Amino acid sequence: MEPKQVRPKFLYDSDCGPCSKLKDAASFFDASKKIDFVPIADAARQGMLTSLPKRDWFASAHMLRPDGKTTSASDSMVDLLSLLPGGRLPAAAISRAPLGPSSAKFVYDALSRIHSSSCSSSTSPLSRRPRPLT
Repeated sequence: MEPKQVRPKFLYDSDCGPCSKLKDAASFFDASKKIDFVPIADAARQGMLTSLPKRDWFASAHMLRPDGKTTSASDSMVDLLSLLPGGRLPAAAISRAPLGPSSAKFVYDALSRIHSSSCSSSTSPLSRRPRPLT
């Protein structure tokens, strides 16, 4: 009997439109189905996030890698890109370029602000930021 193959798991906020669209696009390009896409709320219920502080569970996307490492935010996006067809070289370039990681963080942070402002039906109260009174 062969050992069960552990696939990487990309954890995303299924209650967020932009996050779900990102998941749908990545799933489309993952034609060989090498990646499991799991809503963060399901991952939390299944105990997949125990390696992270609870306050970080709903704060960003995460990648659970087969080697046991968990990456979050922009690092999880680079990991996701590296697993998609044709993505290994661009992901390596982002990781190794002098401004690559900081550029990826900048883009992720900008998209994260869109997430925070457009996804008011967040899965967890931990991810909600108080909105200023107007």
